[in-house]
Amino acid sequence: MQRNFITIILLLVLLSSSCSRKATKTVTSPVIPNKEIPKPKVPVKTDEQKEAAAVKEVPNEALHQVYLVASLSKTPCYGKCPVFEVRIFSDGKVEFYGRKNVNLIGKFQAQASPQFIEQIKSEAKAINYMKLSNTYPENGKKILDLPNTISYIKLDQQEKMIRNNHHAPQRLLQFEKKLEAMINTLSYQKIQ
Repeated sequence: MQRNFITIILLLVLLSSSCSRKATKTVTSPVIPNKEIPKPKVPVKTDEQKEAAAVKEVPNEALHQVYLVASLSKTPCYGKCPVFEVRIFSDGKVEFYGRKNVNLIGKFQAQASPQFIEQIKSEAKAINYMKLSNTYPENGKKILDLPNTISYIKLDQQEKMIRNNHHAPQRLLQFEKKLEAMINTLSYQKIQ
């Protein structure tokens, strides 16, 4: 009798544990035939097409508004490199933000003449700025210890930015120095 009692208890335990479990559904994903999905065709651009794409066209209506004509900035290095950003606008307004190792630390503003702006454009045209590479060195192997000089020019309806770390052509280096020298001739007023 005791044996029957133990058997009944065991059966009840087994039944109660099986009732508390919920049945799980097995979901199978639909079988997709093994077809190769065609890859979208991406046009391969030549170097000339890449350079042309880097020079952006600017809409005509933007020419009548105040716009950025040129900018020059230098990034930090591991030494005492000048760190600044200057922006020159079509109305002659010049904004200078000196961060480190320059005479003017902080935000400053100056007014440039139309001749000043035309001289910048003329210098950019003289070195064929729009045809230069977007990045120097062209292979992309930068030296992290060196600062970057980032210049931007807008000529007519085209604009371009160049990042120069090292190995830039001499004409770009001379242009950057000339632009920096021109910027340093202006009379600035502190704005912040």
